[in-house]
Amino acid sequence: MIRLKLALLLLLALIACTALWHRYKPLPDGLAHESPLLPAMGLNLLVDDTWETADGGRGMRQRIFDEALRLIEQARQLVVVDMFLFNAFQGADDASYRPLSEQLTRALVAKKQQQPDLPVVLITDPINTLYGGLHSEHLERLENAGVVVATTSLPRLRDSNPSWSGIWRICCQWLGNSNEGGLAAQPHGARPGHPAQLPDLAQFQGQPPQDPGGG
Repeated sequence: MIRLKLALLLLLALIACTALWHRYKPLPDGLAHESPLLPAMGLNLLVDDTWETADGGRGMRQRIFDEALRLIEQARQLVVVDMFLFNAFQGADDASYRPLSEQLTRALVAKKQQQPDLPVVLITDPINTLYGGLHSEHLERLENAGVVVATTSLPRLRDSNPSWSGIWRICCQWLGNSNEGGLAAQPHGARPGHPAQLPDLAQFQGQPPQDPGGG
């Protein structure tokens, strides 16, 4: 019994130390850069509006995304899109939302087809494939068109959920994931997934704490 208690205490200590280290560990070099103050010229205010119409429907005006599509269309040297969420996880009420990911995918593919030598890069997060548990049609279409799709390597960042990350780092991250589908409900409105996705979803790593100095 004493040996069992000692083993449990050592396991809990290992989990706690692992969680604390990955919560506060140094961030990778080059992750944060600070430039000198630069003057801002020719500023424009772009506003997205959503409101309820007189008949109870949803009205939307999304000028920010319209401008993003315009900038992509007129690009001549380089296109870089940094977008955390890039998916069609809209839940049951998908008819009232603008298909932004689809529109952006079409714009980037069209740009690459028009100018094959133009570098086009999308930076995004692995949550859009449920950490490897889901095929992303949009990302696959972009890659097939020659767009560089860069997915953030989250294990190198600090953990957002230390209450679970200590266990996940020791055992669950080595179990892998599956995109074969299944019966496990998803909190993002995606189709039911394989149970192997659940440990990675509980990790929900993506917004690491920042350095006090602005890193």
